[in-house]
Parts: sequence; structure tokens; C-alpha cells
Amino acid sequence: MTAQSAASPDDEPTVPETTHRPRSRRRWDDLLVPWLVGLAATAAFAALSWIGWRDVSTPSWDLGIFTQLAREYSELSAPIVDIKGDGFNLLGDHFHPILVLLGPLYAIHPSGWTLLLAQAALLGLSAVPVTSVARQFLGRAPGTVLGVAYAFSWGLQGAAFAQFHEIAFGVPLVALALAAFLRGRPVAVVGWAAPLVFVKEDLGLTVAALGAVMVWRAMPPRPPHPPGEPGADRLGVTLDRVDRSLGTTAGRAGATLVLWGAAWLVLSVLVILPALNPGGSYDYVGRIGEQNSDWFATLATILWPPQKLLTLVLLALAAGIVGVRSPLMWLLLPTLGWRFVGNVPYYWGWEWHYSAVLVPVVTAGLIDVVGRRGAAGAGTAGPSVEGPSSAGPGAAGPESAGEGPAGAGSGDPESADSASAGLGAGDPDSDGAGTDSPGSGDPGSAGSRPADPPSLHVAPDAHAALRTPAIRAAAVLAAVASTAILWPRLPLVATFGDGWPEAASRAEAAHGAVEAAWAVEPADGEEPVVVSDIFLLAYLVPEARVYWLGNEGNPVPDAVVLDTWQRDGNDTDVEAFAERTFPGWDYAVAYDVDGYAVAELVGVRD
Repeated sequence: MTAQSAASPDDEPTVPETTHRPRSRRRWDDLLVPWLVGLAATAAFAALSWIGWRDVSTPSWDLGIFTQLAREYSELSAPIVDIKGDGFNLLGDHFHPILVLLGPLYAIHPSGWTLLLAQAALLGLSAVPVTSVARQFLGRAPGTVLGVAYAFSWGLQGAAFAQFHEIAFGVPLVALALAAFLRGRPVAVVGWAAPLVFVKEDLGLTVAALGAVMVWRAMPPRPPHPPGEPGADRLGVTLDRVDRSLGTTAGRAGATLVLWGAAWLVLSVLVILPALNPGGSYDYVGRIGEQNSDWFATLATILWPPQKLLTLVLLALAAGIVGVRSPLMWLLLPTLGWRFVGNVPYYWGWEWHYSAVLVPVVTAGLIDVVGRRGAAGAGTAGPSVEGPSSAGPGAAGPESAGEGPAGAGSGDPESADSASAGLGAGDPDSDGAGTDSPGSGDPGSAGSRPADPPSLHVAPDAHAALRTPAIRAAAVLAAVASTAILWPRLPLVATFGDGWPEAASRAEAAHGAVEAAWAVEPADGEEPVVVSDIFLLAYLVPEARVYWLGNEGNPVPDAVVLDTWQRDGNDTDVEAFAERTFPGWDYAVAYDVDGYAVAELVGVRD
């Protein structure tokens, strides 16, 4: 029984009202600020997406593909996406069953814009857990700055600019899982990380990597070798440490993620995708570049050309440089691996959506290394993270101990189980003064802990020298710099640098072409069959069966839609193009304004 619980209410000292108000305001501040950051990012990404949608800016055909998928899910149908090919089941392209959640949203508002708005919300609101945990472990001011830097980072801006992709669902899940990891809540880590396998097949490796880090963190310290036995059974010692790790909640949670992630990776790539793919195989194996038998040459290929190195530099900066010491950096390897080994130049750079899922990882790595020890977990006053009952996602050995706010612990396998109650001993309302030394302060306060029992070995903090206000500030500034150095090229700056942009001159003509295609009388069925180039695919989907003109085997369409200003030679004549592409059928021009042209099927050629 604590001294506080033993005392009667009449014995409690009277606390002046003025001391309660600042603490109450700070609690509201801790709740409000992360949400304000997340909502600001959501609004910015929604505005960016709206300008692109309004002006018919089409960086790729992906929005059309996912809009067609959302339409099928809204009708409780399999995700047959004719834009990829006649009758193509998109679950045979990438494994992303989580996208079924788009169905109800599309049913409410059937438009590609719905997907863009959903992505803006998912990306923006991922900043809420990141900002919250950053404020908790870095202090309110630096934590807020880091949260804003994350919310408007180059990785998230690139994803918003590239229009909708399935990875939008992965970003908040990674952010929530890593926030739980930093707070020492292994069960919550599993809850947030497990669904990542349903976002995209390669994320199974990321889930497994996170689980491996949790198991490693939960391992007790390596015992010293007995005198005269420098070559003791290292394998046996390691296996014993792993066994003791698996005796903790954190270790078992990590092992669960390893098995879960690996199982779904194998199942999706070797079974589900080939079974649903028209070619009976996993399509993206062919995008892996040829590797040289010479390891040095292979390494050079992986790190070259220079845009790969630039991506690595930007990620290191976003991690505050020192964050690369965190074992969370292992989570980068699966995504960077397939990107850098791949032979598609778009994979290598920072500009697209491929780095979005990595930004919460490097941000968490920064917090993991320089976050102050003893910060209170989620408003609770649990045991100190350096105490024997605070393994969090793991008690670590000397080489790994303390590599994060929840990183250090003891060799007692049961000690890690208590960590899920929350992280330790700081005052949640403090701004960090004195929190670098957990356990300091009044022995009866939330900021203290009893001395460690002498029989328990507490691993030293490998990053203690980095947990200073100066290094925290420098790390946060490096994270800010990772986006600042790209400032003129960032999508938000390029779009809104001179204020709210006027509508594109051809936007009205583009929307007119969509209406004209929808108005075509279908030869068979309730809606017209339309073949189009990539520029209006997403816009045509709600009221037409849409096919991409680049595919072979398309059915004879009721209408052909082209942006003739984007084409050369004879392709600028939509009628001639339609009749050449579909021989034996006659077409007539139904719409032609500012380069957007629609040819309507009028019958069989005599």
C-alpha cells in the first residue's frame, strides 16, 4: 500500500487551484496538439489532391485502377479491374485485401476523388501517434516540431502527389505500431502491425522484421564468461537468451509477428497471387534486375545510380542521423531491398509514394535513440524503463540495451511482462527537465522508482550519451532539414507557393469529354464500354466499363477517348485511331474540345 492510498481524504494537503489548472491545460495540450498537426496535414493533402483532381493532373494510371477496384467492392463484387486487362482480378496483381474498406466510401460518393480524400486522411492522421509519442519522449516543443516535420515530410508529400495507392493504409498502421513499440506495449504492437500483411504482400517482411526486433530487445543481457573459459558455448548461451525472451510478453509478441509476417508473405507470393493472376505467376519477379555474381559489383548495382544514395541520405536525415543506430532501421531493409534491386527507375528516388511507409520508421528510430528515459507512458506512471520490470518491447543485452525509450531491462524473463502497463517514471506533464535521470525526485512521486534489487543485472544504456537536450535538438533539426533541402521541389510548395492556383485551362474540356463518353448509347448493357488513354481513366469509371487502350484483347468499345494533345502523328485523329484499332467498325467524332476527343461507335463497316 502506498503512502497516498493509506492516507484518508481528510489528511490530504490542500492543493491551490492554480497548480491544477496548468496540469489540466497540459493534458488537453497533449491530446489536442497531435490532432491539430494531423488535421492540418490532412487538410493540406486534401487540398493538394483536389487541385490535381480538378485540373485532371494524371501522374499515372493507378488512380483509375483503384477507382475501378473500389467500385467493384462497393457492389460486393470481386475486384475485377478491366483497366489492367479484360476480366483481370486485381488481387492477382498485388495482395491488398484491406482495400475492401474503400467499398463503403465509394458507395457514398462514387468518384476517384473519394479515394484521394481517404488517402489524405490516412496520411495526415498518421501524424497523430507520431506527434504524440515524440512529445512524450522528446519534450513538448521538440516533439511538436518533429511531428510537424513528419506530417509534411517529403515522403508523405510524394505519396499525396502520386495519387492513391494501397500503401496509404500502411502508413498509419506502421505509425501506430511503432508508437506502441516505443511505449512498451507489445500487445498493441501486434494489434497494429498484424493487418499490414493485408496492405501489400511485401509488408509481411516488414512485420517479421519488427517482430524480430521485439524478440531481440526482450533478450536478457549476455552473461560474462567464467574466468578461464573465454570460449564458452556461445550458441547455447544465445539459445538460452532467446528462450528467456520468449518467456516474456514482448518476446512472445515479437515471435508471433515473425511467424505471422513470414507466413503471409509466403502464402501471398507463392499461392494467392499466382492463383488469381491470369499468367499463373507473381508478375513483379520480372522487375528484379540482373545481379552480378561478383558481390562487389552487386553492391555497386544496388547503391547506384545516385538517386538511390540520395534516398538513403534523406532517410538518414529524417532519422536525425543518430536514429540510424536504432534496431528499427532493420524495418527499412525489405522495402529498400526490392526497390534498389528492382530495375524500375521510379523505385529508386524520393519523389513518389514508395518511401511513405519508411518515414514513420525513421522518425521512430530517432525517438528510440534520443528519447529521454523514464518518460511516462500514455499518461500513466508505470515502472521506470530502466528498472527490472520494464522490458517494454524488450530487455536488451549490453550491445542493445536501452536502444530506445522502452529498450532496457533486466535478465528476469518475467520482468518484461509488466512492461505493457506503460512506460515509466517521468511526470507526463513535465517538459523534460530532469527526466534524463529516471528515478530522481521525491520517492513518493510518479517520477521515482525503488532501487534495483542487487541480485538483478540491469543492462547499461548504450545510447545514454546521446540522450541530451543538445543532441535531441540537433536530431530534430536534421529531420526538418531532410524536407527543407527539397523545399522548392515539394508538391505542396510547387502547387501553393504562389497562392491558390487557378483552374487549368483545359480542365473544363476534360470533364466535358467524360460527360460525352457517358452519354454514348451502349450497344449492349446498361452502361457504355469505353477505351481510353490514361488521362481520363479514373474520371470515366463511375458510369462506364473502362479499358486502357494499351492492352490487347479489349472488347469493341462504344466510345474511344483520347487526349490528342498528348499524342503524335495519326493518333491525334480520334476517329481514324478508333477505326484503325478496331477494324471493321465505324466511329464518328462525338466531342472534340481543346484536344480532348471522343469517338462514338456508329455501326459495322460495310
